[in-house]
Amino acid sequence: MDAQQTLEDLPIEFEGPSYTGDTVFGYLVIAVSLIVLIIAVLIIIFGPEYVSVSIARGPTFTQFWQLYPGPIATVAGIVTQLGWMLVKKQDEVLSEEVLDRVRRLLPASAEMPEGHRFVLTHLAGHRYRVELEEVVEPSDQQNPPDNVGQIVPLGRGGAMVRLCHDQMMATAASSG
Repeated sequence: MDAQQTLEDLPIEFEGPSYTGDTVFGYLVIAVSLIVLIIAVLIIIFGPEYVSVSIARGPTFTQFWQLYPGPIATVAGIVTQLGWMLVKKQDEVLSEEVLDRVRRLLPASAEMPEGHRFVLTHLAGHRYRVELEEVVEPSDQQNPPDNVGQIVPLGRGGAMVRLCHDQMMATAASSG
């Protein structure tokens, strides 16, 4: 179990959970179904005008693709979406595990300084950093940085956490 830290210990870097086999399987399903989808669409666009099939033997593998590219493309599109749903579900599970790790690291009784919020930054790989940030009121001309994700409540007190991905900053810091 992770040792509890105080707000004075911030920023805290910690090791987060890793991807599961379901995520890898989801990406594999997506890759294969996209290849099938692309082949089917190419057959629809550039395929032959007619296909001769032997009555005695039936269609060959290639002839089957030439006969039914539309249904094959439809099924491949559905399987691609199922793969994306599996990956998205696993990403949500990983995000929840990271937030649970942060909840275990920071005490629930800690007083959040007025005008501050927690920032959870994904550094690289399985490394994360939690730190305090001063809340700045957004102006109409100000655009948020590209690495900013969503803002979510954390803990029973509802302290706000800004999630962001900081891989480019971590790379620049390690190379500089």
